[in-house]
Amino acid sequence: MATIRDNDVYFNLPSGYNIVSGKYIVTGSSVTGGQPSDVQKGSVLTCGSDGRFRFRVGRKGSGAVASWFNSQVDTAKNTTFGHAAGSLNFAFIGTLELTIQSSKETKNYQFSDVVLAQGKSGSSNNWWFGGKNCERIGDNQVKMLSADKSVQLTCQRGGNDVSTVFVTEISINRIWMKDIADDKYIDQLNIPGTHDTCTYTAGDAEAFGFVKTQSLDILSQLHAGIRYLDIRCRHIADRFTIHHGIVYLNLNFDNVLNDCIKFLKNNPTETILMQVKKEHTEEGNTSGRTFYDTFKYYIAEYQKSNPNLFYLENTIPRLKDVREKIVVIRRFDIDDNRIVCGVNTPYEDNATFSVDVGNGTVEIQDEYDFSNVNNKWSAIDRLLSQSKNKNMNQRQWFINYTSAAISLNAGNVFSGDTPQGIAERINPKLSSYMDNNLQAFLGTIIIDFPENPSLDSTVDQIINRNFK
Repeated sequence: MATIRDNDVYFNLPSGYNIVSGKYIVTGSSVTGGQPSDVQKGSVLTCGSDGRFRFRVGRKGSGAVASWFNSQVDTAKNTTFGHAAGSLNFAFIGTLELTIQSSKETKNYQFSDVVLAQGKSGSSNNWWFGGKNCERIGDNQVKMLSADKSVQLTCQRGGNDVSTVFVTEISINRIWMKDIADDKYIDQLNIPGTHDTCTYTAGDAEAFGFVKTQSLDILSQLHAGIRYLDIRCRHIADRFTIHHGIVYLNLNFDNVLNDCIKFLKNNPTETILMQVKKEHTEEGNTSGRTFYDTFKYYIAEYQKSNPNLFYLENTIPRLKDVREKIVVIRRFDIDDNRIVCGVNTPYEDNATFSVDVGNGTVEIQDEYDFSNVNNKWSAIDRLLSQSKNKNMNQRQWFINYTSAAISLNAGNVFSGDTPQGIAERINPKLSSYMDNNLQAFLGTIIIDFPENPSLDSTVDQIINRNFK
């Protein structure tokens, strides 16, 4: 006679987070024929602070259950194991609700179409995990986006513990522009950005740590609330590769654009400000083909499937005109100055300077040549003093770089003044300034390693000023 069993699966959160409670609302199920089950469509299973959900179901493997499970999701793309099931005891699909507590808040999150199933691994009963809104990233992991797109969990199911779904990362998706009025101009917003956005691919020790300026990948930066990206393109073989100086970052411009498009499609209230800079030497291009020619190629190709993806005017736009778009900030020359291709910001080297655009000015501080913390902070503070007194009726866009670098040579390579070392000293000064000037307007602040000391003290503080 078939026996009903207690089948427990646990959800385990990373340090700093706790489960308060949870629900799993079953919307579909499959159980091997002849096996008893207390769980069916409409059942509501609950968990407490231990993260344990108990499924009272008989255990017997069958191909029929596996076939049902395989039909619910794309197992290669949407499950942690990344392949189809051959035999399963039971399988369910439903809505997962978790109430999660952090040091900042307690919040309820809902995840739609989550699949949970049990099979066999040796002598153990092995749980399967995934869902229609999960994206497999390898190493038995998926990224799972909440129904309201406000949070993304990185979930791991696999390894020695056959009955635990390990949540290894919780990424809050700050879709803050949805709460900004349409008629606001970009220069009227406090916007966090990153310098040399794509260097997260560099090793910590590469060039003694002087290449890496970021740890978070592009999507993680955007989910964190960053909206200004600094993209540096080498023109090679009629395409753009992504570089920091001479170092190829194992990314191409297509990778950058695809991540941005994915984010904007999921979050159409947002905009991305993308500075495009010509980096390193040109090589192997068709005779006479310029950097601008190749940039035009990318615009044409990507707008075939994403019409109006790019904002290419040389004016500071209103938010309503650039939601779900990439605003191009041009940091490369075009031979014909009559051509309009984005907000034109020709850079003065290692300077604070002003650039005229169609409907106003852009004020930029990028004094990157690092001598000491006080000198760099003085440059930042001078532009903060100007932005603090901004006339909101005038189009004046403040872009303030907190990043800096030293020349890489034998005399200073072991000084500790890597981008990370500088950020560890500059970022707390920025945080302290914001603490002491709660009403001060900032403009666009470009940061290295914004998670140092924490995203709360850098990115969140910048964003929150838009709502005071």
